[in-house]
Amino acid sequence: MTENPKRNPFAGANAGYLPLSGVILGFGGGWLIDRAAGTLPLWTLVLGIVFTIAGFYHMVREAKR
Repeated sequence: MTENPKRNPFAGANAGYLPLSGVILGFGGGWLIDRAAGTLPLWTLVLGIVFTIAGFYHMVREAKR
């Protein structure tokens, strides 16, 4: 079996950073909203979970490509 010469061997190298960036953006953005609104850590949890799931979803999509 020969490999496709046009395929980039580093194409999925950034996939591992996607969940991490989701966690940072989600929890950081939620913390900022909670701090500005003076609420409980509601938005921190909601956005943290949503962005983490989105990061993992995008990582799986990148890995399948």
